[in-house]
Amino acid sequence: AVSTMDRYVKVDAPSPSLPADADEVRVTTGGKIRDYVEFSLARLSDTNGGRITLAGVGKAITKAVTVAEILKHRVAGLHQHTEFHTLTMDETFEPKELGLNTVHRRRHVSAVTVTLCNDVSRMDTAAVGYAEPVPEDSVRAPLTKAELKKVGLREVRDEGQDEAGEKRIRSKRGKQFGRNLRGRDRKKHLETPPPVP
Repeated sequence: AVSTMDRYVKVDAPSPSLPADADEVRVTTGGKIRDYVEFSLARLSDTNGGRITLAGVGKAITKAVTVAEILKHRVAGLHQHTEFHTLTMDETFEPKELGLNTVHRRRHVSAVTVTLCNDVSRMDTAAVGYAEPVPEDSVRAPLTKAELKKVGLREVRDEGQDEAGEKRIRSKRGKQFGRNLRGRDRKKHLETPPPVP
């Protein structure tokens, strides 16, 4: 069956834009996190006073926030200000068949801007969405280009590795030490800690 919207074609229109920012780094769903991290590290050490604003619209919001978290743990002393926005998008659909009317639709899209700066005088510390720099002992040295390519997204998963790894170990132990036991014997065996190698 042909859906109603299959009888229409969407007319190209300008994408909704966020407030202009000279230090903006636009994050998209098609870009790679490691590329944004590498580019942002260069901008933070550039002559713009160590300030960038990561901007993500729609599905790119999560990626923009992820890049910001990686940078905060790679560069010491980064103050953060996060702001959420709602953008309006007007869409037009032209009919493919005679007798149908042009359809206009307005929808709202969420967006986020995350500003990172190592100069506190350029930040409003009283504003909603402001966050102080992470502790220095939580900051690691910036990765080189080769390390970024090798590591990929591993930085994002660091916090969850221990918990996931422990679950995998418990699952493996259950299969290794109790797979040939059944019923009451299996229950008793699983309640007994496995031998320490």
